[in-house]
Amino acid sequence: MENLQHNFRLKIDGDFFEVDVSNSSFNKTIDKNYSFHSMHYHRFIELFIVIDGSVTVVTEKGEISSSNGIVVIPPFLTHYSKRSGEIFNFSFLIKKGKSNSGFSKLFNSTSIFSLEKNENILKYISVLKDMFVNEKNFVLEKAELLFKLLFWEIILVNNAHNDNLDLNSTSYTTKIENFIFYNYNKDVTLKDFAKHLSLSTRQTSRIIHQNYGKSFSTLLNERRLYIASQLLLNSNKSMAEIAEAVCFNTENYFYSQFKKHYGLTPLQYKKKYFNTVK
Repeated sequence: MENLQHNFRLKIDGDFFEVDVSNSSFNKTIDKNYSFHSMHYHRFIELFIVIDGSVTVVTEKGEISSSNGIVVIPPFLTHYSKRSGEIFNFSFLIKKGKSNSGFSKLFNSTSIFSLEKNENILKYISVLKDMFVNEKNFVLEKAELLFKLLFWEIILVNNAHNDNLDLNSTSYTTKIENFIFYNYNKDVTLKDFAKHLSLSTRQTSRIIHQNYGKSFSTLLNERRLYIASQLLLNSNKSMAEIAEAVCFNTENYFYSQFKKHYGLTPLQYKKKYFNTVK
């Protein structure tokens, strides 16, 4: 049958989203070595749901494979796919809705990712498959309901996946420290770091607290103050220049934060420790 061309409204966490489901189709790949090698990108979000077989999505930065789940490809990411077996493949565009919502963040990640499918997802896909393969069974209202249920279930699976993350993973501590190291001189927030990790702010905050027992803003502030202390002892910058270099909005705020952290004003700190610097 022809690809579905339809928009529908989806309510997530009290917010309405208009979702354009286009180019949705059920693909059964006979050739086990099938590969679409032409690198391309599109403005739509693309999902591969493996029913029986496997799919590998290759990008310029690497690849991700799944034989038992869902692969999500964000918009404008150059890629190609290798797949075999029965794959439900569809694209969609979030046309309206809050860009900072969990729903938008999940499907507008900056990199490909995979999730496991469950019995509900398989059930919804099975009915959709029948509707796409047998045109006489296609009912627009039923397809719309199934897509809504499918989105809901994917969100629930993602939330469960995030709740089971290894919060103490060294990969997270490395990402935290690298992000702060390279961004201490910029006006960044927990929200920016969460976007960098493709996680919710709640989950990101949990990871940081689990590993450091502190908030993101505290870690960022400590790095800024450490850099400021080194500039005090190793440069000829003025207090105003140092405050600006470590992204404190005002010199007075820089003074108060420095004294709170070190127990000394910047001038007292420099007078006490300057001669110890070799």
